Amino acid sequence: MAAIFIHVGYGKCGSTAIQRWLEQNAGELRGEGAFVCGTFLQHCPNAPYRSVPEMVRAMRDAPDTPDTIHDALAAAAAEKSPVIWSVETLQRRYGLMTPIIRRLKEAGHDVRVVVYLRNHASWLLSAYAQWGIKHPTSRRKEAPFIMSFEEFAEHRSADLDYLSVLANWEATGATVMPRSYDALDDVVDDFARVVGLTGRNDGRRANPPLQTSTLALLKGLQSVRRAPATIGSFERMLRNAKLADAGIAEASVDLVALDEAELNALHATFAAQREVLRERYGVDLDETAPRNVLARDNPSNDDLVAILSLVCFSLHERVEALEAALAART
Repeated sequence: MAAIFIHVGYGKCGSTAIQRWLEQNAGELRGEGAFVCGTFLQHCPNAPYRSVPEMVRAMRDAPDTPDTIHDALAAAAAEKSPVIWSVETLQRRYGLMTPIIRRLKEAGHDVRVVVYLRNHASWLLSAYAQWGIKHPTSRRKEAPFIMSFEEFAEHRSADLDYLSVLANWEATGATVMPRSYDALDDVVDDFARVVGLTGRNDGRRANPPLQTSTLALLKGLQSVRRAPATIGSFERMLRNAKLADAGIAEASVDLVALDEAELNALHATFAAQREVLRERYGVDLDETAPRNVLARDNPSNDDLVAILSLVCFSLHERVEALEAALAART
């Protein structure tokens, strides 16, 4: 019987770095006896999905999804051990996973759920930059696509209840393994040790942060767009325009309007959770209130930046479209 490790996040706790390491080293890991499923089970026998979005749609709409996922994991477990599935979209899909995990355990498999956690306020700041600004997913069909930081924190309140998330995963019958992202030198190295594999991370960040001035321009842009701007195209526009961070620092929006006292107060609201995590699970999150990495020293007029960003990006999109049309004609 196989050991099956299901890594469910959290997002912004090294999940992408773990998945990149697993993909880059899948061949070597198979030599150690491991089976790397891939984020959407694409490496499993008779791979059931072609992308993460397709898998997520199936989780939402297809009644036979638990059977499909179970069969993919069971087939992988018949070949190798450990089986490793890393996908943070499972973070709060414990209801969907409960019958899958119970069937795998009934077959004698050892199912373990790995969850990385970090300081709540630090997680919020990082998550807001990623999912509130760079890839605004909170308002998929509603413009403006940007939420304020306060709205975002309320929107993600269920994610911030770490204790409930852990309790719900424990209710699936799996062995739950919470880990402190804050206490680690490298999350990839820690994950390799958790699943019993050798190998080390290359030290690169999977999602390198944008400069705060660049994020500020992007926030202004997203606030007036009819559709969210893609981060890749936006970054190309900045490179082509040769806009240095120092050059745009004077005209940028306030990303997170929290002063030090407000951030300390936000941090303090999670003190009770940190204490329970320490006592119940031995998980030590950072007790220090984080620095507000998204604070602006000299915020200026939001509307001006939004308009300038929109003009620059619209011109950039038109140039790209013209270049593509010319390339197609030659």
